[in-house]
Amino acid sequence: MAKRARRVVAKHTKGEGIILLNANMLLFSGVVPWVDIRLNGENDDPSKMTEETIATTWNGLGQGVQTLGIWGERQDSATTINLLTTFMMPFPIYPPQFIKDWGYPVNLPSSMDTALKAWQNPESVEIARAREFWNITRFFRVNGAEKFSSFEMGNVLQMTQAGSIVNGFAKDGRVLVVMGVKGGNGVREERLRILAPGRLGLRQGARYRLIDLRKKRYLARNKAADDLAEVPVQLVNDEPLMLLLEPDRTGPQLVYFSGADQITENGSLEFRVQGVPGAPLEIYLDTAGREVQALTPGFEQRGVGDLTAFVGALPEDQVVKFAK
Repeated sequence: MAKRARRVVAKHTKGEGIILLNANMLLFSGVVPWVDIRLNGENDDPSKMTEETIATTWNGLGQGVQTLGIWGERQDSATTINLLTTFMMPFPIYPPQFIKDWGYPVNLPSSMDTALKAWQNPESVEIARAREFWNITRFFRVNGAEKFSSFEMGNVLQMTQAGSIVNGFAKDGRVLVVMGVKGGNGVREERLRILAPGRLGLRQGARYRLIDLRKKRYLARNKAADDLAEVPVQLVNDEPLMLLLEPDRTGPQLVYFSGADQITENGSLEFRVQGVPGAPLEIYLDTAGREVQALTPGFEQRGVGDLTAFVGALPEDQVVKFAK
């Protein structure tokens, strides 16, 4: 049947067609290898889905498919975004949310301006959560990283309680760790277990730090890889916990940015930004207790967690400078 379906699609699309599966939680794993893209969700409640169903639906590693998570109009968006974020599934914001908050139709310049302003300064919790998630994954550039899931690679990363999920994305000696609870409600005291630091690119003898990218706070500093074998973490409701594990450094430095594809340091606190000129840009520095000022005009300074945020628009020359 799969071969016949392929031939039919190829014949009617001149070899350029794909097979799309719109599936719910009753997905039979036998049909998964037939399709190129899966739309997940329908009106199913992800908090009631079994872990086996989630793993089967999400696993594109052996089945060669891409998954897009969606949810119905009456489905809780927080639960769904938590689940999809934890699994690192791409997802759209529910269209009625666009219509309500973005001022559709967007075929007029004024409507597009409204849409952009809603994205930059969202009043909707749903849009704010999606924007934050997309900015963090954009910052880490997860498409170029190796993925480690507790479902498939529990010998590398795992949690201690049933229903807790963890994914790790390893790249260049750094790891983005994403955790959540399926159908989480309340506060859960958990432990993140890093069982194979070498598989994640962590080196013996190096010192590391853990940063909560959503709260912009350090969870740990100056730790050896072995010290991170079991890390206490707190999972709250349906909010994904997103941690950056990277080599520790001292002195004023760039820790995180939002609204750009990449930032490289030209010199001391001078950065070249790969992004769209005029786009909103957030640069988060660890000032190491020193006074740091923006030399590039238009950047507003504010404290966030353990870091200092500088918020402005990316200039035409795509260079942002600071002075200490």
